[in-house]
Amino acid sequence: MTTAFAVPATPVGRRPLFTIAIYSWCASLLALHAVVAIVALPLTLIFDRDRRFAAGLGCWLARAALRAPRRTRAAARGLSSISSATPGRPAVIVMNHRSIVDVAIAVGVPGGPKIVAKSWTGRLPLLGLCMRLCGHVVFEPSSPRGVRALMKRAEGLLARGESVLFFPEGTRRSAPGIGVFHGGAFHLAVKMNVDVLPVVLHGMGEFVPKGSLQFHDVPIDVTPLPRIAPGGDRRDLARRVRAAMAASLASHE
Repeated sequence: MTTAFAVPATPVGRRPLFTIAIYSWCASLLALHAVVAIVALPLTLIFDRDRRFAAGLGCWLARAALRAPRRTRAAARGLSSISSATPGRPAVIVMNHRSIVDVAIAVGVPGGPKIVAKSWTGRLPLLGLCMRLCGHVVFEPSSPRGVRALMKRAEGLLARGESVLFFPEGTRRSAPGIGVFHGGAFHLAVKMNVDVLPVVLHGMGEFVPKGSLQFHDVPIDVTPLPRIAPGGDRRDLARRVRAAMAASLASHE
């Protein structure tokens, strides 16, 4: 699916009231999610090992948050079109990474895939709590033991039919385009013989630039690409996925 999209060529001024409104709206939804998920936690611990209820609730609320501001509605529609929740066909989902709010966009992917995120996200008020309630995977990339535990858990999730979402660049980019991919997501896809589902975020670097917490009044969009079969070579798989995502970004400039 491809949606027409253009980022303004000139810088857009900051809008403090727009930023305050978005943070207030998101904080309200995160608080609602935390309350409902905590109330349901006793049953979740017994009957819902992979926290599918909490992840599904977070997914629904994230898309609800995106539907409110005019500039983010295209992203909500793009997320709704993603077919990652196909029964019996889990995927390794990969997204490009330009903004601090990319994780919040990832929460809205249908099916509630488990998001792999750095440990600092788990320390953010409300967001960190909600991520843990949803069973998302928070890890420390500088710890070899943490990386091994991450991969083992991701393998278990895929084996049980749960999709897993990575930001393969590993960190946010301030420059346009796609950065160098780390190999973990592609090693996992090849080992578990599951497709990679690329999802391209457009406009995020202008919406909330790296190094800023200020929202800008620019449109954002989400484009899911066709699934890519893993093959037998993780480096070749990474090249194929990166080329497809780079082409999607270029077509929207």
